[in-house]
Amino acid sequence: MGYCTQTHISRFVSPARLVSLADHDGDGTADAAVVAQAIDNASGTIDSYLQAKYVVPLAPPIPAEIRRICIRLAVCELQSGLDSLTEDQQRACDSAIEELEKIAEGKKDVGLVPKPSESAGAPNVQYNGPDRLFGRDYPL
Repeated sequence: MGYCTQTHISRFVSPARLVSLADHDGDGTADAAVVAQAIDNASGTIDSYLQAKYVVPLAPPIPAEIRRICIRLAVCELQSGLDSLTEDQQRACDSAIEELEKIAEGKKDVGLVPKPSESAGAPNVQYNGPDRLFGRDYPL
């Protein structure tokens, strides 16, 4: 499940721009499969950054900041599929990744609950074995 939809992307870029980015079959409309693949790739990138600190995939409701990052990364994915990115486009993509890194490092709070620590307490050690056969009170 992606963290944004084609509708979210069409609000971020103009419909004409979306068509120019995602109309691979030349019918004058954005190909839903192309956009869905870009969203899946962007969501996978987000998961790869957040998996060390948070449970992924993220459960709804998706924080608005994560949704915005997903939109930006999906647009970057669509743009890079057509041509090389301009400097401005590359900066926008890099900025989205930098924000994602800040969230992953815990420097930016977007309301995600960190996954529980695996070493939260002392390990529970249990010992089962035979009765003592020798010792100070049990001579050989």
